[in-house]
Amino acid sequence: MIISSCSKGSVIQEAVSHPTRKLIKLQKTYEPISEWKLRKAKLRAYNEGPGVPVEKPIYHRVRLDLVKVNHFLDIINRPYFYQDVAYGTRTINSGRNGSFETLHKVVEELQKAGASPEWIVNIKERLNKEKKYLETDYKLHCKEDSNPCPDHCRVFALCDENDDEFKQECEYPHSLQCDACENLKSVVEEIQICVKNESQSISFYGKKHQEDIIYDFLQAKKHIFHWKAHVLRSENQDHLAEQDVLRSLDATSALITFSARSLERNSPNGLAREDQAGCYHNNLLIASIYGISQRTRVAIERYDFLEPQHGKDIRDRIICPMKQEVRRYCDEGHDIQSAADMKEALLERPVQGVTTSVCEVNVTCL
Repeated sequence: MIISSCSKGSVIQEAVSHPTRKLIKLQKTYEPISEWKLRKAKLRAYNEGPGVPVEKPIYHRVRLDLVKVNHFLDIINRPYFYQDVAYGTRTINSGRNGSFETLHKVVEELQKAGASPEWIVNIKERLNKEKKYLETDYKLHCKEDSNPCPDHCRVFALCDENDDEFKQECEYPHSLQCDACENLKSVVEEIQICVKNESQSISFYGKKHQEDIIYDFLQAKKHIFHWKAHVLRSENQDHLAEQDVLRSLDATSALITFSARSLERNSPNGLAREDQAGCYHNNLLIASIYGISQRTRVAIERYDFLEPQHGKDIRDRIICPMKQEVRRYCDEGHDIQSAADMKEALLERPVQGVTTSVCEVNVTCL
């Protein structure tokens, strides 16, 4: 006799001594049974013994507060968590922060090779501290043009002593040192000494193993100090160059920040600034500026480059859902020909966490 419900499995285990095909044929009279269930019953009978009751698992349900669930959904649907990428993209590059992760892996390899555990813990803590410093405080230290610390002085860092056009005297003697900047140099130098193993205190698997670790370390070191220089250049571009451009604007000028479509026909002069996207990385675009000026009768007087990977990804996350709503608004039969039309579209199709307004620059206050 075959019984259903929870005891069905136990009864099947009693009959596992019979061939599988015979059991399937006998069961057709009562209820069809699959070969998989029979094999599963035989396996349980072999491990637990025939006839052992099958315990029914107990599941516990937790009731969630609907208000908290709606609040959570509202947060994760905000545009600050979006990433606008090209179609077909499967992975997103984490940027220069991955260089610190590489150094952490190098330190772990040194630990396996026999480095002191206390030294490993100290190095990892200092690396985490320096990573946070470059992400947050370092750009705040580079706000001023001149600074007594050479690591924070934009004039000193961007000067070229071999070119008079890019040379400028700094008003400070650079007699101060930044503890965080010096600690970054120090921790990288300590790792380099350990990787080279000149004191023969580390036991690598072989010469090839050491060479691989040295290569990873040198690449990470180069990218970290390039990142540091990138932050300083970005502060110089975002503050000095941007303010210089805004001061030069008047009633006859236009600032092109994203594409030529934002250019107004009644503006005889134009100042272009691009965001270092991949489509702009070509000489033909710069070479065509003269022809564009001739056809549109708008003289492009200046062309600035925005430092890549300097906060634009955050703005892209916010703009991504806004662009989607604007496209849907256009698909409904509306025209967008001005900033006021774009504001109307975003008011009709609002995006959570975003407010829309039309602003004008008061050039008399610049």
